[in-house]
Amino acid sequence: MTPLFRKLLGMNWFVVAVTATLLAFGVYSINAATSYLTGENITSKWYDQILWIVIGTTIYFSTSLIDYRWIKWAALPAYIAALILLLSTNTILSGAKSWITVAGFTFQPSQLAIVSGILLLAVIFGELPKRFPLLKHSLLKILIAAPTVGLPCFIILNETDFGSAMAWSVVFITSLVIGKVLLRYVIVIIELGLIIVPIFYYFGLKDYQK
Repeated sequence: MTPLFRKLLGMNWFVVAVTATLLAFGVYSINAATSYLTGENITSKWYDQILWIVIGTTIYFSTSLIDYRWIKWAALPAYIAALILLLSTNTILSGAKSWITVAGFTFQPSQLAIVSGILLLAVIFGELPKRFPLLKHSLLKILIAAPTVGLPCFIILNETDFGSAMAWSVVFITSLVIGKVLLRYVIVIIELGLIIVPIFYYFGLKDYQK
């Protein structure tokens, strides 16, 4: 039995079956909800959902069958690619220029950026301290992780997508906790966030962005 086939058999097929059922129900619900409406953009939503399912399923099985030790080498290239995509947005939806449309296919690169950011933070907190013991210090971890999160977050805020930018704050705090940064530093960062975010929300955003 080949290692690839062994990995395939070792997957949690119960979770796969449950997920497939939910996805099928989602497509059915979208089709049922839009079948009485007019307009090609509305009636084709179920087709868009199937397309995303195919893409997601391909990524799921690809990443499940790849040795995770190889994935860490893709963290930095994926992060750089995500930044390029964030700078390439060309479509405005709900007042935010945070979408890319290619050949009629629209997607939001900020979600891909979050995934690549999580991978890079995992390398920063998990691998770098092994190679450079000095990086085990909490302050140095924060100094490296902050710009890693801050750069895409700044780009997203510049696109006036406040919701996606806030998702990065959750990623940042969670990574600090998992990365074993001293709790007192995490608490200080959270307190600063609780002060800065409301000010930015009420005075830095326009009404349609809230």
